[in-house]
Amino acid sequence: MLWPKRIKLHQAAAPKPTEPYQCDVVQAHGDRLVATFGAGLAVVPVLRHDERPGADLPRLEMDEDPPSGLLPLKAVQEASQGTKGAGRLSLITDTAVEAQRADDKPWVRMERPWLGNLPPFRTILETVDAEKPLGRQVEICLDAELLVRLSRAIGAQEAVRLRFTADANGRCNTEHGLIDVRDATDPSGGPRAVLGAYITNDGGS
Repeated sequence: MLWPKRIKLHQAAAPKPTEPYQCDVVQAHGDRLVATFGAGLAVVPVLRHDERPGADLPRLEMDEDPPSGLLPLKAVQEASQGTKGAGRLSLITDTAVEAQRADDKPWVRMERPWLGNLPPFRTILETVDAEKPLGRQVEICLDAELLVRLSRAIGAQEAVRLRFTADANGRCNTEHGLIDVRDATDPSGGPRAVLGAYITNDGGS
């Protein structure tokens, strides 16, 4: 799998084991890769070798099967560390993966993590997609460092677009205050992230 340098998906995962969910890994689900550190979630599409030519996203090579299972963070980081071109990730077996940061660099072999208790990311994405904004101006309070981590994880180059839903009182009408984060230059169909936040009334109209 070719890996673009701009995609730093490992930054959206927890750096060490967490409870109750396994968040110190990158999940591979065929056509997408998922990482979460508990308070945020990043999802990056995986393209077929001939899909969307020119799109700067992880891409399968010729005859390569869609990825599945778990990837170690160090392998994802290694593939994204080169200075130009694209790195590579290769799922050798169910227990091993190899990463290469550039064509002229050596392949690094690593063990794949065992499957544990994964976060319910599909439920989170369904919750965000089901929300319908009411058009009320609100004030959001969020951790800027977490937003930066997620923005880098999805490869946002210039700006990100935030989308959230508030009720008539200016409060988020989801239990955890979920914010949909996307690259402003690729608002649909590209990488996305979800950030938890508290939303308060701005005191306006």
